[in-house]
Amino acid sequence: MWTASAVHPTHRAYPTSGGCLGSTFDACAGVQSGNSWSFKFDISGTWKYHNHLNPGDTGTIVVE
Repeated sequence: MWTASAVHPTHRAYPTSGGCLGSTFDACAGVQSGNSWSFKFDISGTWKYHNHLNPGDTGTIVVE
């Protein structure tokens, strides 16, 4: 799985610049089974994400 900010393929929904494809909310590579990746949300809001390796896998995170 490669967690990335939606909308595929731009990865720019989370409003912080940096990372590999424009947003810091991006794993920047596939994470193999048994491994992990984490991200700390510093901005309140509703943030969509997708699996860059299989863009049909999506989700939403709500930060209050």
